[in-house]
Amino acid sequence: MKHNSLEDGPGIRSVVFLKGCNLNCSWCHNPESKHRTNELYYDRGSCISCRECVAVCPQGALRIGDPSIGEPPVVVDRQSCTTCFECVDSCPSRALSAVGRTMSVDDVVRDVVQYTSYFQASGGGVTVSGGEPTLFMDFLSALLQRFKAEGLHTLVETNGRFCFDDFEGAILPHTDVIYLDMKILDRHDHRRFCGTYNDVIKDNFLRLHRMSQTSQFCVIPRTPLIPDITDTEKNIRELAQFYEANGVTRTIVLKSNPLWADKGPCPGVVDTGFVVTPLVAA
Repeated sequence: MKHNSLEDGPGIRSVVFLKGCNLNCSWCHNPESKHRTNELYYDRGSCISCRECVAVCPQGALRIGDPSIGEPPVVVDRQSCTTCFECVDSCPSRALSAVGRTMSVDDVVRDVVQYTSYFQASGGGVTVSGGEPTLFMDFLSALLQRFKAEGLHTLVETNGRFCFDDFEGAILPHTDVIYLDMKILDRHDHRRFCGTYNDVIKDNFLRLHRMSQTSQFCVIPRTPLIPDITDTEKNIRELAQFYEANGVTRTIVLKSNPLWADKGPCPGVVDTGFVVTPLVAA
């Protein structure tokens, strides 16, 4: 959950992150949101080598690292770790943190509505992001319906890879704005850098774009500018031609945000709060 955001839609917003994604983008700046399950994150830069975590781990999944071979102060055996998070509670420097928190719809709404006055004053509202929120269609629908009942503006950030019929019935009636990522237009390049072809994504965007011409919701394509991947002349030109051919007059370009470089190979986040794991998630 992230409150007081100015980057995820109009006005001041609360952003709810659902954990789990059906793409595997090579530049992902939220790698902690790729998997649906709770995870343990270790920040070696914050570790003070106190060894408290090693002492309390009931599974023996933590050990002291060997600096002579380039190991960090503490090594986590991911196969043995059961994510009981006893090590997190014992860590004085917060080098260890839990990624993922199970919350109900009521839990999320209760946390968000306390910021209603900020939303009203700024023209803001609630953004549901991920990961990929449409993986949890029932949870997302219930959440959006509760937000609308509270009179809040709703926005969904999606990678566009979802079942359109389900989205149309469960999400569209309760959504004011959709940010849909159009990262790479070429289907083969999209598979190379994002793990899958983008045919469904392009089709879903075009269907939403056409519907938005006579509906109350708004859909806006977004492209993150990733050096040598999405910011190439080829990709930008192809996206521009695609938009022009289909009457798309508005898009959002996001500057490169290389957060993944500081997060390392392990899943996790340092200072951005927690990630919601819906109760309905597998």
